[in-house]
Amino acid sequence: MFAEKYNIILKILTLLYCSTLPVFALYPLYIYYTEGELIPLFMFEVSYIDWHTTWGYLLTNVVQVVTYVMGICGMILADGLLVMLATHGLAYMDVFMIHLEDLATVLQSENAVENEVEISKLWRACLTEHQTIIEFFDDIESVNGGMSLILVFTGVFAICDNLVLCALTDWYASYLFLMVCFVQLTIYFTLGNAVELKSDALDVGVVNFPWHLLKIDHQKEYLLLTCRLRKPIILTVYGFSDLNMETYMSIHKWSHTYWGLPKWVLFLQNHHIILPRRHHRIHHVAPHETYFCITTGWLNWPLEKIKFWSTLEAVIEVCTGHKPRADDMKWAQKRT
Repeated sequence: MFAEKYNIILKILTLLYCSTLPVFALYPLYIYYTEGELIPLFMFEVSYIDWHTTWGYLLTNVVQVVTYVMGICGMILADGLLVMLATHGLAYMDVFMIHLEDLATVLQSENAVENEVEISKLWRACLTEHQTIIEFFDDIESVNGGMSLILVFTGVFAICDNLVLCALTDWYASYLFLMVCFVQLTIYFTLGNAVELKSDALDVGVVNFPWHLLKIDHQKEYLLLTCRLRKPIILTVYGFSDLNMETYMSIHKWSHTYWGLPKWVLFLQNHHIILPRRHHRIHHVAPHETYFCITTGWLNWPLEKIKFWSTLEAVIEVCTGHKPRADDMKWAQKRT
């Protein structure tokens, strides 16, 4: 099951990354047929090569394509490694939980006394598997933590860079690359969130385990096992932050926070680099039908002017029959 999910995620990433080259290639064609001017594939030049000449133009494009292919291969390998490690960790935790349930079933059976040897064997296997899980995720943090930091940092930097390109240039390929960066970051944090949820399920399974049916020696080992639960099994961005959806949605959370924010967050908000609190407040004014962008908010005004959200809501209502915000009061009255 996890192998299939890994293959699906890797194919999606590969297709997504490789789809950017045709889009990038369309822009020089568009400029050539509209303005009659030849431009390179990407917006950078090669030193000591004049791309205005025929051979210089060909050589510049060759170097740019080779650079692109190397970058795409590096992204696929780096992302594939992160996905593979995360899925392997999830598989380890699933195996441990299955064996723990099998042990609980044997302990609660009528002939548990007769199966004492089997119980000891299963218990030792569970302890070994749990230790393997701990060591595996410790290795991920020590080996892959730095790479996660680089991947997240470069993804955020690429998003900011492409937002500037979208705002200041007519290079439409930046919109696709912006989407690729968002999807890439979403996959990172979704994987981390999946590990965190599976870790929570593992902790619940250990706590609900019928430990009182174990022998005294095994109960002492169970106590040590529960002490280890105080340190959750999670992926981090090299220790700077947890790799989960809470971190992914921090910008939105900051737009609802009015006290205790770091100065650098306030600076970014005040200069509208990330979503400002005053700007996001418009969304929370009844009837809550506009300004849905929750990262930078840069596109809220133009999307509102072209009636993007109202048109999208109308399409969804026609296709599904569900009226937007019809159950808002019911949702607001929920108690957690």
